Order: sequence, then structure tokens, then C-alpha cells
Amino acid sequence: MNWLWDRKIREDEAKEILKDPGSPRFVEFAALLLERSNSPGEVFAGYIKPVDFVDSWRRIKKTMRKNRWGEPRIIFWQAVYEKVREKLKGKGLLVKEKAVYTSDPLLAGIGRNVRDIRKNKKLTQVQLAEKMSVSQQFVSRIEQGRENLSVISLKKISEVLGIETENLLRI
Repeated sequence: MNWLWDRKIREDEAKEILKDPGSPRFVEFAALLLERSNSPGEVFAGYIKPVDFVDSWRRIKKTMRKNRWGEPRIIFWQAVYEKVREKLKGKGLLVKEKAVYTSDPLLAGIGRNVRDIRKNKKLTQVQLAEKMSVSQQFVSRIEQGRENLSVISLKKISEVLGIETENLLRI
């Protein structure tokens, strides 16, 4: 596979970098490889260990997102990540778990209120986000109680939902 066609590095040098997830260039080369490959078998046999792939996937994905045309590759490799992660867990190999977020009770209550009111208004998170000019992920974090909201954000949410701000704070 000629995935380094536009880079000034030999394949054996790239393979050395990909053997070490601690290398400062590991994520850069892993992202490049995954953007240019459709073959998990080839990637895992010759370049990246499955455990290193799973442990580094979030950082690799973040780098891949910098290239808009790579979105279909991200979707493909996300599915590969999920399968490989489950297979490694089944074998008892240590795999980093998703971060567990603890929510402040006040933020959790506000998040539930936002979610309930949004659903009663028959809005999706995407629609609410668009009306607020924020990302869907921001709305998701609010509803999960993981976002410490500013007063301005509370005001914006209440305006978009057509309610009094105090209704968001009743928990």
C-alpha cells in the first residue's frame, strides 16, 4: 500500500513511529494511514497494534476530523474501533474505558429540564442547537448535566424554547 506517496518519509520509518503510541508523530501517521486505507486487516497486521488503535482512537479521530473529506473514513473506522474494542475486552485485555462524568445535581436538574421542555416542543437536539447557534454536542452536554452553563447560555436557551429562565432552574 502506497499511503505515504506525498510524504518525505520511508515506509519503514513510518512503521517505527506507528509501533510507539507515545511517539509525538504517532497520531499524525495513524490518522494519515486510516484516511487512506480501507483494510483493517492490513492496518493491524503491518502497522498499528489493535490495542494501540483502540487506546488512541479518540486522538486519531480528532486529527482525522481536520480533513473534511475524511468523514466517511471516520465513520468506517469508528465501526472498526467498536468491534475491535469489544473483541479485546472479550479476551480480557485492558482497554481504556470511556470517561465517566459526574454531574453536579444542579446541572443535572437543569439538563433534565432543558431535555423535557425541548421534547415537549418537539425539537431535536440538532434543531435546538441550530436555533441557539451552537453545536449539537453542546446541547447534549447540557442535557447530560456536564456543561457548566453561563447566565447568557441559560437566557439563550429560555428564549429559544419560549419559556422563562426560572423554569430551567426549578429542580
